[in-house]
Amino acid sequence: WDIDQLVDKGAGDMFQCVFCQMIPKDPVMCQNCEKLFCRNCIKAYPKANEVCPYRCPNPVYKDPPRLIKQTILEQKAYCKECRHILTLEHIEAHEAICKLPKCGSPDCQNLESAFTQVYTEGKLKFCSLICKYCYLISQNVETTNPVASPSKDFNSLAFAKETRKQIEKFMVEPEIHSKCKQIPGRPPIKVVSAIVEPAVIAPDKNVGYQKMVIESEKPHPPIASDFHWDSDTCGQNIVLSDDSHVCFLQEGGYCFRTVVANVGFTSGTHYWEIHADSRTENELKIGIASKKNFNLNTAFCDYEYGWGYYGLGQLRHGNNSAGAKYGKTFKNSGFLGIYLDMNKSQLSFALNGEYLGVAFKDPLLSQGPLYPAVSLLHKAGCKLVVGKAVPQYFLHQHTCEQFLSLIHI
Repeated sequence: WDIDQLVDKGAGDMFQCVFCQMIPKDPVMCQNCEKLFCRNCIKAYPKANEVCPYRCPNPVYKDPPRLIKQTILEQKAYCKECRHILTLEHIEAHEAICKLPKCGSPDCQNLESAFTQVYTEGKLKFCSLICKYCYLISQNVETTNPVASPSKDFNSLAFAKETRKQIEKFMVEPEIHSKCKQIPGRPPIKVVSAIVEPAVIAPDKNVGYQKMVIESEKPHPPIASDFHWDSDTCGQNIVLSDDSHVCFLQEGGYCFRTVVANVGFTSGTHYWEIHADSRTENELKIGIASKKNFNLNTAFCDYEYGWGYYGLGQLRHGNNSAGAKYGKTFKNSGFLGIYLDMNKSQLSFALNGEYLGVAFKDPLLSQGPLYPAVSLLHKAGCKLVVGKAVPQYFLHQHTCEQFLSLIHI
């Protein structure tokens, strides 16, 4: 072991090998002078059988007493990666795991290989939105607010843990925002309503950043969208059934065919679901279009006026063959939730109740009319489900974004 890792380097001098200047992992002891050496170092010493490195004649090398070995293993050392303190007995196993890519939040140890969803910030990767926000908040406090971190006593790990508590509480119980405990090092935040826009920003001269004072009218409740597929805007060979809520395509060719809804949204928030059809053999493209009068025997999101989630786990907008990776695969089982927030110009998706994040943020998404649309290929179909309440995970995302704006991230 490297002696520089030891918390008590003076104690390490007692066990240091004279050859490699390290703490022996497999020590041997000269029976005459009782000095310790690495077994491999002694084997490589050409005069080992003639004289000890400390000049003892006719040396005999044996394993040191068990008490000495145990004393070495109990020496405390810093991990090279995270600087946590462990005993030498456990440091190697810890460092082997510590070297693996992990979540970038200081209070999370989830391995990157176990991530079900990846969120990025620069070169860092995070296993959840909360982890990402904890990191952003901690960095903001340490680098821009001398009041919050006035000395070396500021503990970023403890701060991140406390921040996580507050974000989770903020997301789960948005109605008590004005009562939630203040994050350490931050000025009081006055919240008049849970979901607000716009915010009034009041500079706070006593600290190095801005305090958010929010005054607004109560938000409009999400609109319960009610619509069905439009038989007049339906691609070739698509068959509608169940009051035009089910669509299915079956043909020999492999060209996308699109069906568009009978209603176009002009404002507000809207939620609907696409439930998979077990007969489907090819992935769907699902989303919205700002036009109805286009070639319906193509996919709506091939064009600049279409925004879609492709069931291969990709996004499509103005391109028929390439798009950013997003979410997971979706074809013939489960359901996809679609949430359009025209107030924020955002389109988001959730797969089987798992929020996938904001897929598109585009000023054009606030300009109606916007029509729900689905594109089918070869043998594919789905059921449109409308009138459901917006799931909380979509609203929690809105709340979490507001939380960041409150603390000026």
